[in-house]
Amino acid sequence: MTTLTALTQLLIQPPGSFAYHLVLLFAIGGTLQAAWIQWQRTAYPQTRRLLTGLLLLLGVRLAYFAVGGLAWQNVLAPHLVIPIADRAAGAFSLVLFAWLWGFPERHRTGDALLLGGIGTVVLGVVASVIIWPYFSARYFNGSVVDLGWSGFNIMLGLGGFLLLVERRPNGATAGKIALGILTLGYTIHALLPPPSGDLDGYLRLAEIVAYPLLFSLPYRFAAPLRREVRPIQVQQATAPPPDRAAQEALLELLGTPPDDAEACPRIAKTVALLMKADLCLVVTPPRNERLSIACAYDLIREQALSGTSFPAQQAPILVAAMTRRRPLRLPASSTSADARTLTALLSLNRSGPLLAAPLDGGPDHPVQGSVVLLSAYAQHSWTAVEQERLAAIARHIGRWLITHTPAPPPSSAEPQAEPSAEITARLAALEEQVLALTEENDALRAQASEAALLQDRLKALAAAHEETQQVLDALEAENRRLQAALETSATKEQMTEEYHQNLKVLLSSAQDLRQPLASLMGYADLLLGESVGILGALQRQFVERIRASAARMAQAVDDMVQALSLETGGLEINPQEIDLNEAIDNALSRNSGLLREKRLLLRVDLPETLPPARLDREMFHHILHHLLRNAALASPEESEIQLRLKIMEEEGERLLMLEVTDSGGGVAPEDLPHVFSRRYRTTYRTIDGLGDSGLGMPLVKALVEALHGRIWAESTAGQGTTFTVLLPLPPVAQPAPAVAAPSEASKTP
Repeated sequence: MTTLTALTQLLIQPPGSFAYHLVLLFAIGGTLQAAWIQWQRTAYPQTRRLLTGLLLLLGVRLAYFAVGGLAWQNVLAPHLVIPIADRAAGAFSLVLFAWLWGFPERHRTGDALLLGGIGTVVLGVVASVIIWPYFSARYFNGSVVDLGWSGFNIMLGLGGFLLLVERRPNGATAGKIALGILTLGYTIHALLPPPSGDLDGYLRLAEIVAYPLLFSLPYRFAAPLRREVRPIQVQQATAPPPDRAAQEALLELLGTPPDDAEACPRIAKTVALLMKADLCLVVTPPRNERLSIACAYDLIREQALSGTSFPAQQAPILVAAMTRRRPLRLPASSTSADARTLTALLSLNRSGPLLAAPLDGGPDHPVQGSVVLLSAYAQHSWTAVEQERLAAIARHIGRWLITHTPAPPPSSAEPQAEPSAEITARLAALEEQVLALTEENDALRAQASEAALLQDRLKALAAAHEETQQVLDALEAENRRLQAALETSATKEQMTEEYHQNLKVLLSSAQDLRQPLASLMGYADLLLGESVGILGALQRQFVERIRASAARMAQAVDDMVQALSLETGGLEINPQEIDLNEAIDNALSRNSGLLREKRLLLRVDLPETLPPARLDREMFHHILHHLLRNAALASPEESEIQLRLKIMEEEGERLLMLEVTDSGGGVAPEDLPHVFSRRYRTTYRTIDGLGDSGLGMPLVKALVEALHGRIWAESTAGQGTTFTVLLPLPPVAQPAPAVAAPSEASKTP
């Protein structure tokens, strides 16, 4: 008991009080960071509400901390200000705790309770500021104002606890414990107030125990498994191609008039097949305060479901999204009334993740309804790409419902009219697209069948990785031996001949490594895609490490092959017309992982039009890749890189000028002559301000000189380094004019 009393006394004295504020602020800040990371990954509306509540709580605690600092500097009267701020901050905490755990989704009643609670606390602060000076001759603990705050906070804590018991939101256990701890602290304070002083150490101890439970808030909603997100998207992600059943359902829907009785069930079936959804519902707009499920389709059981109606207030989020013409995405852990209502209507154990999009025919027409997808069986978490795809499908169906007018039935006396040329062309284009999607789907299935062998080869891949590493070590040892032999050889002729022979052996060995490395990375990618089964956390970590090591070795082997080919004279220059924009996109794609990891901003300065250039495609791609990689490695995190490219003329010669500028510390003037020297960096030391420490920059210089170009570096201390490349551009071959074939009259026998 003596230790606990000493601890509580320490928390209300200046050193311990400062530690108390830091613990609470760190708990809020850590939770805020976790919520922000989840928001970046999922963009769930629940996470946005969580961020709002945490920012409010952080603002309250920072305000209390600021008031304490001003009182410590005697700017404010401590006896008059600190106790009121302490009790008010506790009341704000109780209100926000109950709101954060009890209403994770948008809820009008919950938001109204939050505003009412905040308003009541503010009124309590105003009343305390007016009343307390009349009683300030005594201690705040045990005073009338203190008892009023204690009773108010106990009611807030009990009300929040009962709210969580009634609503039973996901992760409510941690919220109940936090509110229970805070309520217990205020109850002990009310029953056994300290005989002196203005603060109570037991209240602060309760808050220190309760606040770390905030860390459970961001993990209440399961985030979908997503692949790596590239900040610079080179290739647009595409949805999986529809199967034959989806194609047939789509053609049936297109041949059905909107006013036909089969139109609604066919819409539900078509969308379910296109989106691979367990359940698809077609919901009509609210009428007379009621929503109607016009039709539904169960893809798992392959049967249509009957419609029903229910009060609109039982699905407030769905109604709001339909009214605002916006798509809606809810996770499986949603505690909204919408999920509970649909679960009860469809007799499901749980609704699963929900995805909805309005049947919007355009701003000039009312919304025709909404398409709602449920993954009740597979529990598939819908992604943002799938949300955009469903919204596009719903928009097309909405326009079809509005603009399509069924033709009158043909009479027996006159023949049926032929379809218009526009409709015929659209149907032909649609059939071609269906055939192309079918072929692509068959190709994907053929590739997926090969993935069944990957799991048995995991140990073989690891062994191949170790063997490849041993070969690389042997190659490096052989390279060092050759360098030593060059210095100690008896004659220059024998030394040169032996050197070139060994270089050819190294080149052949390095090229032999490409195939096993490509297979290693390919099989690792298929395992990470989980097409042959779900990996455990430890298995995924091992495969990711294998994939990363193989990628680094593949890059090192490619650089070695390029360098050895240049030295042996075995690299052939193959000039051809290349698209400079495509080359830049290729370089950005290869370095996007590094740019994203360091959160670098890339500024690209290009002319409005870039004509094709006649260069060796592989050499130019390597030059761009290594210059961007060097800039990314040299630049600090959250800085920027500049890439400039233009076509210029100098003394009648067309030149391609490429400049890449980093934001590093710059290269010292005495090191600039050695930037492109491989021997200097392997023999002496690395160069500060230069990101590349291997073969990258020497290889760039060799490639530029092979293309008869020039490269140099300019650096300013503290501002970064600019690498400039000038490449001569041969004239692009123009297509020969077409020669008309001789007419029949001009032909000679």
